[in-house]
Amino acid sequence: MTNMFYISVKCWFILGVESSDGCPDVSVVSSSVSGHEGGDISVQCLYSSGYQNEVKRWCRYKDQRCYTVGRTDTSQNPSVQIRDDDGRRSFTVLMTGLRRTDSGWYFCSVGDLQVPVQLTVTKAEPDKEKDTDNKLLTVWLPVSAALLLLLILISVFIWRCR
Repeated sequence: MTNMFYISVKCWFILGVESSDGCPDVSVVSSSVSGHEGGDISVQCLYSSGYQNEVKRWCRYKDQRCYTVGRTDTSQNPSVQIRDDDGRRSFTVLMTGLRRTDSGWYFCSVGDLQVPVQLTVTKAEPDKEKDTDNKLLTVWLPVSAALLLLLILISVFIWRCR
Protein backbone atom coordinates (compact mmCIF):
# COMPACT_ATOMS: atom_id res chain seq x y z
CA MET A 1 0.00 0.00 0.00
CA THR A 2 1.40 3.37 -1.00
CA ASN A 3 0.03 6.54 0.55
CA MET A 4 0.23 9.52 -1.76
CA PHE A 5 -0.95 13.11 -1.58
CA TYR A 6 -3.15 14.38 -4.38
CA ILE A 7 -4.31 17.83 -5.25
CA SER A 8 -5.98 16.95 -8.48
CA VAL A 9 -9.11 18.25 -10.16
CA LYS A 10 -9.20 15.15 -12.35
CA CYS A 11 -9.41 12.72 -9.44
CA TRP A 12 -11.03 14.90 -6.76
CA PHE A 13 -9.02 13.14 -4.08
CA ILE A 14 -6.49 14.41 -1.60
CA LEU A 15 -5.00 11.39 0.13
CA GLY A 16 -5.37 7.85 -1.10
CA VAL A 17 -4.10 4.51 -2.27
CA GLU A 18 -2.99 4.84 -5.88
CA SER A 19 -4.42 2.70 -8.68
CA SER A 20 -2.93 2.02 -12.08
CA ASP A 21 -4.60 5.05 -13.71
CA GLY A 22 -3.00 7.47 -11.23
CA CYS A 23 -6.22 8.11 -9.31
CA PRO A 24 -6.63 6.58 -5.88
CA ASP A 25 -8.88 3.56 -5.32
CA VAL A 26 -9.56 4.70 -1.75
CA SER A 27 -9.06 8.19 -0.36
CA VAL A 28 -10.29 10.70 2.20
CA VAL A 29 -11.22 14.33 1.73
CA SER A 30 -9.24 15.28 4.85
CA SER A 31 -6.58 13.17 6.54
CA SER A 32 -6.78 15.23 9.73
CA VAL A 33 -10.00 16.25 11.47
CA SER A 34 -10.67 17.92 14.78
CA GLY A 35 -13.61 18.68 17.00
CA HIS A 36 -14.50 19.76 20.51
CA GLU A 37 -15.66 17.59 23.39
CA GLY A 38 -19.37 16.96 23.03
CA GLY A 39 -19.29 18.04 19.39
CA ASP A 40 -19.46 16.17 16.08
CA ILE A 41 -17.09 15.48 13.21
CA SER A 42 -17.61 13.91 9.82
CA VAL A 43 -15.15 12.21 7.52
CA GLN A 44 -15.80 11.52 3.87
CA CYS A 45 -14.15 8.40 2.44
CA LEU A 46 -14.08 8.03 -1.34
CA TYR A 47 -13.58 4.91 -3.44
CA SER A 48 -13.33 4.02 -7.12
CA SER A 49 -16.08 2.18 -8.98
CA GLY A 50 -14.20 -1.13 -8.75
CA TYR A 51 -14.72 -1.07 -4.98
CA GLN A 52 -18.42 -0.25 -4.98
CA ASN A 53 -19.43 -3.73 -3.77
CA GLU A 54 -16.65 -4.10 -1.19
CA VAL A 55 -17.20 -3.89 2.58
CA LYS A 56 -16.72 -0.35 3.84
CA ARG A 57 -15.55 0.27 7.41
CA TRP A 58 -14.35 2.97 9.79
CA CYS A 59 -11.79 1.57 12.21
CA ARG A 60 -9.66 2.79 15.09
CA TYR A 61 -6.01 1.71 14.93
CA LYS A 62 -5.59 1.62 18.72
CA ASP A 63 -8.03 -1.20 19.41
CA GLN A 64 -8.91 -2.28 15.83
CA ARG A 65 -12.60 -1.63 16.58
CA CYS A 66 -14.48 -1.22 13.30
CA TYR A 67 -17.88 0.11 12.31
CA THR A 68 -19.29 -1.30 9.11
CA VAL A 69 -21.57 0.32 6.53
CA GLY A 70 -25.02 -1.24 6.57
CA ARG A 71 -24.58 -3.08 9.86
CA THR A 72 -27.22 -2.25 12.42
CA ASP A 73 -26.60 -4.72 15.24
CA THR A 74 -26.35 -3.43 18.79
CA SER A 75 -22.61 -4.08 19.02
CA GLN A 76 -22.01 -0.94 17.00
CA ASN A 77 -21.67 2.36 18.86
CA PRO A 78 -24.68 4.66 18.29
CA SER A 79 -22.36 7.69 18.37
CA VAL A 80 -20.69 6.45 15.16
CA GLN A 81 -22.86 6.44 12.05
CA ILE A 82 -21.80 5.45 8.55
CA ARG A 83 -23.78 6.29 5.44
CA ASP A 84 -22.83 4.99 2.00
CA ASP A 85 -23.63 6.95 -1.14
CA ASP A 86 -23.06 4.51 -4.01
CA GLY A 87 -23.90 7.16 -6.62
CA ARG A 88 -21.03 9.36 -5.48
CA ARG A 89 -18.79 6.40 -4.57
CA SER A 90 -18.26 7.68 -1.06
CA PHE A 91 -19.24 6.92 2.48
CA THR A 92 -19.49 9.41 5.29
CA VAL A 93 -18.64 8.74 8.91
CA LEU A 94 -20.37 10.87 11.53
CA MET A 95 -19.07 10.75 15.10
CA THR A 96 -21.26 12.52 17.65
CA GLY A 97 -20.81 13.34 21.32
CA LEU A 98 -17.02 13.40 20.99
CA ARG A 99 -14.85 12.65 24.01
CA ARG A 100 -11.18 13.51 24.47
CA THR A 101 -10.46 9.76 24.54
CA ASP A 102 -11.75 9.53 20.93
CA SER A 103 -8.56 11.29 19.78
CA GLY A 104 -6.21 9.10 17.76
CA TRP A 105 -5.66 7.42 14.44
CA TYR A 106 -8.51 5.87 12.48
CA PHE A 107 -8.77 4.53 8.96
CA CYS A 108 -11.31 4.30 6.18
CA SER A 109 -11.30 0.77 4.86
CA VAL A 110 -12.75 -0.47 1.57
CA GLY A 111 -12.10 -4.14 0.92
CA ASP A 112 -8.47 -4.67 1.90
CA LEU A 113 -7.40 -1.04 1.34
CA GLN A 114 -7.01 1.48 4.16
CA VAL A 115 -6.43 5.22 4.35
CA PRO A 116 -5.45 6.83 7.69
CA VAL A 117 -7.22 9.75 9.36
CA GLN A 118 -6.06 11.51 12.50
CA LEU A 119 -8.78 12.71 14.86
CA THR A 120 -8.04 15.34 17.49
CA VAL A 121 -10.66 16.13 20.13
CA THR A 122 -9.99 19.30 22.08
CA LYS A 123 -11.43 20.60 25.33
CA ALA A 124 -15.02 21.80 25.01
CA GLU A 125 -15.49 25.45 24.13
CA PRO A 126 -17.02 27.44 26.96
CA ASP A 127 -20.71 27.98 26.50
CA LYS A 128 -21.01 31.52 25.16
CA GLU A 129 -24.53 31.94 26.55
CA LYS A 130 -23.27 31.13 30.04
CA ASP A 131 -20.47 33.67 29.58
CA THR A 132 -23.03 36.29 28.61
CA ASP A 133 -25.19 35.37 31.61
CA ASN A 134 -22.16 35.65 33.90
CA LYS A 135 -21.29 39.07 32.50
CA LEU A 136 -24.86 40.23 33.05
CA LEU A 137 -24.74 39.04 36.64
CA THR A 138 -21.38 40.63 37.38
CA VAL A 139 -22.57 43.98 35.98
CA TRP A 140 -26.25 44.12 36.94
CA LEU A 141 -26.03 42.65 40.42
CA PRO A 142 -23.76 45.42 41.79
CA VAL A 143 -25.71 48.11 39.89
CA SER A 144 -29.01 46.80 41.28
CA ALA A 145 -27.58 46.66 44.80
CA ALA A 146 -26.31 50.25 44.50
CA LEU A 147 -29.69 51.48 43.21
CA LEU A 148 -31.50 49.68 46.03
CA LEU A 149 -29.17 51.24 48.61
CA LEU A 150 -29.68 54.69 47.03
CA LEU A 151 -33.45 54.21 47.14
CA ILE A 152 -33.28 53.23 50.82
CA LEU A 153 -31.09 56.26 51.63
CA ILE A 154 -33.47 58.63 49.82
CA SER A 155 -36.46 57.10 51.64
CA VAL A 156 -34.73 57.50 55.03
CA PHE A 157 -33.79 61.10 54.20
CA ILE A 158 -37.38 61.97 53.17
CA TRP A 159 -38.79 60.24 56.30
CA ARG A 160 -36.42 62.22 58.62
CA CYS A 161 -37.16 65.54 56.97
CA ARG A 162 -40.89 65.35 57.79
